[in-house]
Amino acid sequence: SKERPFGAYERTKTESDNIVKNSGIPYVILRPSNVFGNDMSNQSLRGLLYVVRKGLFFFIGKENESLVNYIHVSDVVNALICCGSHEKSLGGVFNLSQSTTVEKMIGAFAPDKKILRLPKGVVRVIVDIFGRIPGFPLTSSRVDALTGRCIYNSIKVQKILEFKYSMTLEERFVLFAKQK
Repeated sequence: SKERPFGAYERTKTESDNIVKNSGIPYVILRPSNVFGNDMSNQSLRGLLYVVRKGLFFFIGKENESLVNYIHVSDVVNALICCGSHEKSLGGVFNLSQSTTVEKMIGAFAPDKKILRLPKGVVRVIVDIFGRIPGFPLTSSRVDALTGRCIYNSIKVQKILEFKYSMTLEERFVLFAKQK
């Protein structure tokens, strides 16, 4: 699909991918979405799990409208092995991601919790008013992350390299929540 980089990281990543593609050297590019695992240094998913467990999380917007894109580190490793060992990978660019609704992710973290839902417009106003206060937990980027509709299509890596996910994303989230 057409590249649509948003933000400094995405623009520089796209630029570096293009440098590699135009370099004349053999390449394979793997583009994982948000990578998570029990021993990862990124704390964002742990922070979300903490907020859900403390009863401070609420859904934003309409039910089953928002999506999240994650990939477990073990699937990234397996995909890299596929990229390095499959003859059809050379010169390929492959997305690697699994998607689910925010509701299914939160349900995997806390299956028995009753969770409040607020309209997206109300939350945006709250962020506009209080977001400038140091330490305020909601930011526009967090609201965007919890109300996004983007999917990173990974069919190419599955068909061409015969890659298979080891578990569903929901199963991974359940295990992640149990180990934290």
